[in-house]
Amino acid sequence: FFFNPHPATPHSSTSRGLGDVYKRQVTRYLTENAYSSTVSRDLWKHLEEPASRAGLLTGVNMTMENMMEVWVNNSGFPEVNVVRNFESNTVTVYQHKLQWEWTTSHKEEAAMLWPLWVTYHSPGRSQGAVGGKLLPAIRSQEMDLPRLLHEEPLVFNKEAGSYFRVRYDAKSLCKLAKLLREDHTKMSVVERAQLQEDLAPLAMPNPNCKPCGIAGWVHMQEYLKKERDYIPWRTALDHLERLKGMLEGSVVEARFAKWMEALIRTFFDDRGYGMDSEKTEDEKLLKSHMVGYACLRSDADINSPCVKEAFNQFEGWMSANSSRNPISPYLRSTFYKTVMNFSSIEKDPE
Repeated sequence: FFFNPHPATPHSSTSRGLGDVYKRQVTRYLTENAYSSTVSRDLWKHLEEPASRAGLLTGVNMTMENMMEVWVNNSGFPEVNVVRNFESNTVTVYQHKLQWEWTTSHKEEAAMLWPLWVTYHSPGRSQGAVGGKLLPAIRSQEMDLPRLLHEEPLVFNKEAGSYFRVRYDAKSLCKLAKLLREDHTKMSVVERAQLQEDLAPLAMPNPNCKPCGIAGWVHMQEYLKKERDYIPWRTALDHLERLKGMLEGSVVEARFAKWMEALIRTFFDDRGYGMDSEKTEDEKLLKSHMVGYACLRSDADINSPCVKEAFNQFEGWMSANSSRNPISPYLRSTFYKTVMNFSSIEKDPE
């Protein structure tokens, strides 16, 4: 948690080797306690000195034990709301226990707090773009940001390195959405998936801040027209499908489904419905998932491009009269289900 092998902290000169220090201390802990019983505080004692030497405990009036025991003994994990003040170049960090619902009966659990290692960075910047701070278990607290990051888009919880979700204020979300639409490759694959998951409008309500709303998250999804990595797409589709299901029967369902199809169509325009152009495992997994969605979605019909491709490949295999199946193993399950679903429907003569 505190000894990230690639830390993004202001203490770069002292923290560069924390990953190695952590491994040495854990090895020492295991060696000294071999064939004996221990408790978690024995491990924290071994980590106390290097954590203090690196400056990780400075100013928070905490030891490794009373800080880490909170994570060991508390159930669940935090949801963090970051609200930037662009005039003062600060960010206020609010935390709560992540909840599906907020009612008066949840007061005790909502009061749970954790010490947080909050990192941030500005994607695309090479100099002075990273920072971080260990925050004590307080409901809300303010962090100063470096002057050079004023008005810059910031991703908090760099590379999803800490165990919490992050919510953003509306202006911060708009800046991140703009960055993704202009050049999504400036942000790592992990962080693109992290934003999809953390900001999904159906994830958790936000009890202390005004929610950015579904519109802000949907606005961000326009960048998916250029996304070609598996994890962000998989995460996005799961939430988009859930949202589409909630809109079923409403006046906007058809418009939402059409918009989703427009997002996804660019992938197939670029990559096709077969597996010939997919070389890496990531590309093959993504194609398999996208084909599964395109062929088996509820509003697909016999003339859908994916359904036609499934029939063409299946009939090609049957007419070849060969025991060797030419259909890619990544697509067989989806194509078999598609053919079974639509085989009783008469195909368009075209």
